[in-house]
Amino acid sequence: MWYAWLALAIILSILEIFTPGFFMLSAGIACLAGMAAAAAGLSLTSQLLIFAAALIAVMALLRPVLGRISKDKRTNGERMLGRTAKLTRDSSADEKGSLRLDGVDWPVVSDNPLKAGTKVEITAIEGITLHVKEVS
Repeated sequence: MWYAWLALAIILSILEIFTPGFFMLSAGIACLAGMAAAAAGLSLTSQLLIFAAALIAVMALLRPVLGRISKDKRTNGERMLGRTAKLTRDSSADEKGSLRLDGVDWPVVSDNPLKAGTKVEITAIEGITLHVKEVS
C-alpha cells in the first residue's frame, strides 16, 4: 500500500505546478507520512489519520514560510515601472523604438523623439509596449 501513497505524493507534487497556493504540495508532503505509516504496517484508518495530521502540520508550517518568501505581489509588468534602460532603437510619438531589459527586447514609445543609446525610465505599460521618458 505504501507505493499508492508514493504515487499520490508524486502526482500531487506535479499538480502543484498548475495550481496556486501550495495546497497540492502540502498534500504531497503529507502523503509521505501516510506512506511511512503504510510501510510500518499500520491500518488504513491509521494511515489516513496520520495523513490528515501531517497535512494540517505541513499547511501550518509551510504556508507562512512561503508567504514570507514571496512578499512582492506585483505583476512582472508592475515590477518594470520605474526601471531604467538604454534605447536600442530611436523612438518618437509616431514610431516605436525599442530597449533591452533583462535580455528581452521591448517596443517603446515616448512623447518626445529619443535617439538610440538614450537612458530612459519606464513610466507606463500598454499591452507589451513600454512608455518611456528620458532620464538625465
